[in-house]
Amino acid sequence: ELLLDEATRWDSAYVMLNHLRSLRQAIDLFFDSPTQRSISKFKLSPMDWQFLQDVEVILEVSFLIFEIMSGESTPMLSGTYPAFKTLIEQWNSLVDHVPH
Repeated sequence: ELLLDEATRWDSAYVMLNHLRSLRQAIDLFFDSPTQRSISKFKLSPMDWQFLQDVEVILEVSFLIFEIMSGESTPMLSGTYPAFKTLIEQWNSLVDHVPH
């Protein structure tokens, strides 16, 4: 089952992309089917899949920070700055590790 992005949950884009990529083989087989010739032009290319993986890696950082912050029974403002600092540091490190 494909998941949709939800406007009320900003982390849903990460969950949606993660799930989509887990279905890559099935999606590719669907588009390769002779009965799907009329929509085969919409099949994602290897470069499209790579782009989605890169976006997923970027969104994963914020998703994990959000999970930590929302998992606390009483989130405190004092935890916000360290979480935000970690988020920025992780995104900066991605600049060196995600070449695309």
